[in-house]
Amino acid sequence: MRQFTLWFEVWGLDHMIAGAFVDNVASQRVLEKVGMIYTGEMTFSELTVAGYVIRREEYVTGQAVY
Repeated sequence: MRQFTLWFEVWGLDHMIAGAFVDNVASQRVLEKVGMIYTGEMTFSELTVAGYVIRREEYVTGQAVY
C-alpha cells in the first residue's frame, strides 16, 4: 500500500493498471485484496490477462475495497 501512496501522491498518477494470467486465480485475488477492481480480459504483450485498475480518487478517499 505504501507503493500506491508513492505512485499517486509523489508521481501524480491518475490510475494504475495490472494484469494476471487468466488461470492464475491466486494472483487475481492479491490484486483484489490491495483494492484493484477487475475490468475484464485485456491483451498485454500478446498475452490475454485479467485486467485490474485502481484510480487515485478511489485510493485517496478510501473507496477502494481492501
